[in-house]
Amino acid sequence: MKVIFISLALVLNLFSFANIDSLLQCLDTAQYKSALYNQLAQTYADSSFELSYQYIQKAVFEAKKESNHLESANAYCFLGEFYYSQSQLDSALFYTQRSLPLYQTSEDLLGECTAYNNIASISYNLGNIDTALYFFNLALEVERKLKNDKGIALNLNNQAIIFTYKGDYSKAYNVYNEVLSVREKIKDNIGVANTLNNIAYIFEEWGDYEKATEYYLRSLKLSESEGDKYLSSVTMNNIAYVYKQWKEYHKSLEYFEKARKLKQEIGDKKGLANNYSSNGSVYFDMQAFENALKYFTFSKELYQEINHKQGVGIAMHNIGSVYTEKQVFDKAIEYHTKALDISKETNSKPGISKSYLYLGKDYLGKKEYKKALEYAAKSLEFAQEMNNLVSVSKVYELYRDIYIAQNDFKHALKYYKDLEVLNDSLFNAEKHRQMTMMNTVFEVEKKEAENLLLTEKNLKNKALIEKKELQYQQEKTTKTFTAIALVIVFIFGVFVSFLYRKNSYTSETSCKEILN
Repeated sequence: MKVIFISLALVLNLFSFANIDSLLQCLDTAQYKSALYNQLAQTYADSSFELSYQYIQKAVFEAKKESNHLESANAYCFLGEFYYSQSQLDSALFYTQRSLPLYQTSEDLLGECTAYNNIASISYNLGNIDTALYFFNLALEVERKLKNDKGIALNLNNQAIIFTYKGDYSKAYNVYNEVLSVREKIKDNIGVANTLNNIAYIFEEWGDYEKATEYYLRSLKLSESEGDKYLSSVTMNNIAYVYKQWKEYHKSLEYFEKARKLKQEIGDKKGLANNYSSNGSVYFDMQAFENALKYFTFSKELYQEINHKQGVGIAMHNIGSVYTEKQVFDKAIEYHTKALDISKETNSKPGISKSYLYLGKDYLGKKEYKKALEYAAKSLEFAQEMNNLVSVSKVYELYRDIYIAQNDFKHALKYYKDLEVLNDSLFNAEKHRQMTMMNTVFEVEKKEAENLLLTEKNLKNKALIEKKELQYQQEKTTKTFTAIALVIVFIFGVFVSFLYRKNSYTSETSCKEILN
């Protein structure tokens, strides 16, 4: 499952000045200084945390002395963002909550909306999912009053992320399509790319890897054209996971490596923690368990450093899964139980289902078949509730193995047949070929675009350049329609499917990212 990321959307009502010198000059003569101190704190936020913090404290003091509720609210809101950036989430929540009634007293709708969004974002990262959803709803109401389409799309997107996390994929899919419509209307290309990524994840959870790949490639094309390294790294990570599902491990590691380099370049710690986990999952599938344990441990430590509860739970689950495969079952049960506790605390149905699945496998290893069947039943209940066919198939595998271990071949055969039918609907060779074709088309178009740009640099005549551009667009359109036609031919022309290989028990919960 993708790690959900909801960014803290801080918007402050502050004066705007050209530079620090002009701010300091104004400070010498200003009667009311709280707004200037807030602006200085914001200006120093990226270069000096110490100076930024000092100016925030001065802003709080001056605003109180001036009885300026609005600047007090701005100071507390910015102080919350300061602590959020330091991963001190409890302090971030405390100060952001203090800003809310001050914004309301000042009748500042924009500030009020900001406070709602920030409280929701911090609550999410603290694992308080339902609280986050409540405050995102409040923010959405204000955005609609302000008729702010961009804000409306962002809040709907955040709500869809939470529905996804809770395993309500149908509701998430419907909301994402609403988001996509708004973002296309306002021509928010990065927002469109984000939403395409999120919709791709829903298709992936439904087992439609062909559709998922189509959306991921559309997202990557947009993010690269916009020069968004963060989003490109996320999408590469997600494409890598699709290759992992097809057991093309070399290709998967290649995409994970590309994503990791971008994450390191932009300093994305959360994305890097997820990437470590993703690499670990590939080595896990390759049965290189020591390498898998190394990467999962890197991931856990980094998630703990940034105080990301859901990420810690995912890492605990993955480490437990390594011990399951190494047949150190007591250690595996210890880690899977910790992961289950975090999933319950954060109300993650996919996480709960996955932990029950692996606890069932652990007790199968200990030959405690009654407990194994109990956990398998609990896992299946959640998987079916979410309509997560991939998870259902893994539970069928577990049931089959439990009955085989008990020499109950009648029941084992039943689940073997159920698994065969389900896997046949999830994977087939033709869909794999279609996915490869779409990726090839994308890479060819990208290369041709790069070559065209290099050629244009050497052209001196503007008319020749415009002609070249037109020719390229026509060729690109022809290729696109050709690719679509090929896909249609494949879909309607091929009816023979191949049984997909037995799904690995490896944890998928750490391999994916979802965007706001």
